[in-house]
Amino acid sequence: MSSIDSVSSGHGPYVCSPCGDSDENGEILRVATRATQTSFAQPTSWKKHIFRELNRADAYLDRTIPNSQLQEKIDQLGREIEAKFARLTHLEEFNTWLKLDGENEDWYHQLAIFLAKLPLRSARNIIQLLYSTIKEILYCAVHPMKGMTELARLLTSLVYSLTQPENWSKMGIGIIGAGLGTALVLGQPVSLIAVGIGGAMILAGLSIGPLKEAVIAEKGKKLAAAKDNVFSQVKELPESMLTGFLMGLIMGGIQKAINKAFRITDYQEAEKFADKFIKDHNLPQYTQVELTPNGKVIIKWSGNDFEVFSRAHPEYIKGLDNSWYYDEYATYIQMELSPSSSQYRLLVQGYDDYYWDCDWYSYWQKGTLDSLGFPSGRMYPLPAQNAALPYGLTIPTLLPGE
Repeated sequence: MSSIDSVSSGHGPYVCSPCGDSDENGEILRVATRATQTSFAQPTSWKKHIFRELNRADAYLDRTIPNSQLQEKIDQLGREIEAKFARLTHLEEFNTWLKLDGENEDWYHQLAIFLAKLPLRSARNIIQLLYSTIKEILYCAVHPMKGMTELARLLTSLVYSLTQPENWSKMGIGIIGAGLGTALVLGQPVSLIAVGIGGAMILAGLSIGPLKEAVIAEKGKKLAAAKDNVFSQVKELPESMLTGFLMGLIMGGIQKAINKAFRITDYQEAEKFADKFIKDHNLPQYTQVELTPNGKVIIKWSGNDFEVFSRAHPEYIKGLDNSWYYDEYATYIQMELSPSSSQYRLLVQGYDDYYWDCDWYSYWQKGTLDSLGFPSGRMYPLPAQNAALPYGLTIPTLLPGE
């Protein structure tokens, strides 16, 4: 930093002036290049500074509020368990074996080894995630005062991962994989939002990452550095994809089990839910309630009940064409409440009197309940949620070396 200051301020051994010779100007360029490389080579300084302050906060808590005997005993038990796992040398040897792809073998041998170990690596990542999650939950439960600093460390690590272009491609492919796994278990279409965001992050990582490496690299090695960065990112994409897919399968299975436990499966329960729904939203008495096999509750208004409905809530009967030669009117409405969405169907009938030729027609008007003015949010006891994004964002914290 002192070299840059001396150049920019005009003091020191390197003075940029119209009368300076080419050697001085060349030295100035070399100094600026070294400073740029140093700034890129030390991206973790702010992360280390935050962690240092968080460690000081933990030390302050230890001095002011010492651990109780119960906390000390639980911490000691945790250290003993970790020590026992650390003494299992075959686990370390197994992790070392997983990292090896046969570098001295032919390319097809390396590919075969990589594909054979890929499921084991992804399974290892899932186990690592579960272990880290359980460990952090127990630690925060035993040390609630330090829970905030642990959360700050987690957020700091996530933000740091987001600042590294090399991680964007892993996050993106992890988001897509998690979306596919969740959709497969829940039997729902793949989220276009997850695919779009994931694809954009992959393209950004494969574009900005090589560019950054080219800027850092020495002259004459920039193209090779960019190629190596692209190769290293592409090499890690399958593992990130499969890890995200497995996470999507696991979390989708848990979500499906929860939905099944809370989903309405009995007709009497569906009637109770329908009665509560019309009471909460000030709707008239319905004509019929239908319960589908997948738990969807359909509330129907027809005949005289629909007439009462239309008079009580004319704001829900909209979009009818009664101009010129058209005359439309609604005769039926139903509201469909399901874990994934809440929609309505309005049966519209009418006739076209153009050229005095009366043509009768009918069609269904469809839309979401919030488009009718219903409050957005949960209309059903437990609607399904797309969690592909948070699953995928955890990928950089799972893979080795992060």
